[in-house]
Amino acid sequence: MKKFFLKIASVLMALVLFNAQTFAGALSFSSSDLSNEAQEVLNFSEDAIYAAFSEIEDVTSLISQSDVTYEELASQDVANLELVSSSSSLPLSADGEVGPPLGIPSFLWGCLLSWVGLLIVYFLTDRDKDETRKALWGCIISTLLYGGGVLFTY
Repeated sequence: MKKFFLKIASVLMALVLFNAQTFAGALSFSSSDLSNEAQEVLNFSEDAIYAAFSEIEDVTSLISQSDVTYEELASQDVANLELVSSSSSLPLSADGEVGPPLGIPSFLWGCLLSWVGLLIVYFLTDRDKDETRKALWGCIISTLLYGGGVLFTY
């Protein structure tokens, strides 16, 4: 009798889930539902894109004309470009410290990818101890949760 009710409950939950998915897919979102930022992304202008890349074209033409060093570029008033003035490709926070890789918190890297996430954080943050410690805690917590789940399953 218990198995019968469990089967009925699982079928009903599957039907409810299927119905929710089809209902959500049937909804149509009008453009008024989108935020202003999303509207700007969807309604881009080619002129704005070419204007943004004109500064980069100035730098590439300067580099292609001669062998230019960073000091020469800094002295020629193109150092205000973030492309040129950035000394590292790592994401930096407002106070100049290295942030988590790809903007994803280090704890999640460790929690979701375990030791692989720990290595990714270690190498992508240029061996930053704080970020690596956060990834280690994520790895430890996910291991404990997984181990606890396995123990309670049997």
